[in-house]
Amino acid sequence: MTQKWIPIEFIGHSKNDDFKIVSKIGMFHDYSFIPYSDKYNEEDFKSVFETAYDELATEYIYDVGDNVNIELAVTLGLGVIDYENKLYLYNSFFDEEDYYEKIYNDMHLRLGVYYQIQNPNFKDTKLEILFKTKGAIEYFMSIMLIQDKRVINTLFNIFESQKGISNVVEFPKNNA
Repeated sequence: MTQKWIPIEFIGHSKNDDFKIVSKIGMFHDYSFIPYSDKYNEEDFKSVFETAYDELATEYIYDVGDNVNIELAVTLGLGVIDYENKLYLYNSFFDEEDYYEKIYNDMHLRLGVYYQIQNPNFKDTKLEILFKTKGAIEYFMSIMLIQDKRVINTLFNIFESQKGISNVVEFPKNNA
């Protein structure tokens, strides 16, 4: 199996000196949030701010290839930085009181969902089995920065479209 994302150690880098955060969140006057992009008018929001970045907690950034979907990343709780003229994902949403393994596992679950949605032809059977487990959708929604059911719907549409797709190669029948 090919690696879905490439972790890059990122300890000791300073915001603004070494990299720039490019992902933003828009907060409406009713205090609801959406991923902010240039397609919106900043005046339509009560506030627009960068996704959270904790220098001590960000040990790795993740190379997920070109064409990073900033809106999806922010929705999931991932931030996006520009480092050396390339976009990378990082974990921008966690509770500082959570233990390391939970933060790490939640981040990798977000990365897995991000990768599956961005690469719908990739068949992540483990992710599909996990999401069909009782309570999994509710748990995942709780670790998303913006609880958008379209993410879950998209994920299940991908799983559904992959039904019947098999990695089994049939041997040719001997017609003798």
